[in-house]
Amino acid sequence: MESIAASEGEKEIYIETEDDIVIDDAQDVDAKMQAPELIHPIVAEHYQCAQDDENKFIYEVSWNEISLDDSEAAAYPEMQKAFSELNDKFWDETFTNRNNFAIDYTAAKKDGIEFDPTRLDLNKVTFTRSDSSFTSVLKTYDWYGGGAHGGYGYGTYNYDTVTGKKLTLSDIVADEKRFIDAVESKLKDEYADVEFYDANNPLTGYTINDDDPDEMKYKFSWSLGYKSLTIYFQQYEIAPYSEGIQVVELPYAGYADLFNDTDKLSSTPVNYASALPDEYDEYGYKTSPYSVQYNGNMYVFSFKELDDEEAVLKVTDEGSDRGIELEGRLATTNEAEEVTGPFDGMHCAQRVTTGRAFVDPMKFELEYLDKATNETVKIEYSAEGFIN
Repeated sequence: MESIAASEGEKEIYIETEDDIVIDDAQDVDAKMQAPELIHPIVAEHYQCAQDDENKFIYEVSWNEISLDDSEAAAYPEMQKAFSELNDKFWDETFTNRNNFAIDYTAAKKDGIEFDPTRLDLNKVTFTRSDSSFTSVLKTYDWYGGGAHGGYGYGTYNYDTVTGKKLTLSDIVADEKRFIDAVESKLKDEYADVEFYDANNPLTGYTINDDDPDEMKYKFSWSLGYKSLTIYFQQYEIAPYSEGIQVVELPYAGYADLFNDTDKLSSTPVNYASALPDEYDEYGYKTSPYSVQYNGNMYVFSFKELDDEEAVLKVTDEGSDRGIELEGRLATTNEAEEVTGPFDGMHCAQRVTTGRAFVDPMKFELEYLDKATNETVKIEYSAEGFIN
């Protein structure tokens, strides 16, 4: 049996986990030969805000840039190119929304109308999969453009890592009808209390062909993980706003006949981290959880923000609430940027926060504020250092 053991300075809690999975030597050698390797994207999050003469916030926006370091960019040049094109898309969307916020503010000010509350277009990217076979980017957005309430949701972008090709769901799924039936069945089972617009057939009109020009066809938001394909249904998409977002997973192992190449989808690096949707507690504090495979066992790494200065990483055996806590958040660098505000009369500030995406439990860095010295301390970790 294995256990999670705390090293010096960490909370000493032990958790029993499952016995190691044993496979014969020939299978082990074959699996290692074919296992894809992790790639390690770097994410730069750009943040800009604008205030009026009374220091009241007009808008807050953020957008992301994804890249690979020099060695991985040389190994996967088409993926680096795909990231560059995706970055342009992210900026174009934010640029449009930001300018619309500024136009609305200018018009309200001219007409003597109070502009409140702050307009938001805040975006964050994580990775549900990031290896030499597939790359799946999950964008989480928080939006408010005026009106009764804002919204939140997910954008998904899936690629063949070697060719840089943006994948459509039809590249992955072998049978459209059986796939839609499977998703619909899970929706009804897992969200039995949700009042879908169409109670009997909530997915009427959907297609797996993401490039279908028919505007009457609905497209799925989907991502690839290491063990399953995930579908995200946004607010208002198949149910009223009050029902929130619905998320459905189809494990490759349980639905092997639905996919074009289950063997490739199911072949994973030995150790990996896959982003899960963010969670919020009753006080509004955010937790960013990841499903982590280390040494054949599954864990959940949960990065929780306590306030602007304090954060913790809680590591638990999958399916358990007991674990250890490490102080800090994922390490980044922060720099002020030259402001490119859209209109005169606004006081703008802009910064960029850069860090390596959490995809690899064998090498990551946490940072925390040492209150005694008021200096930021950064510590490099590996799962093998605290999971025995």
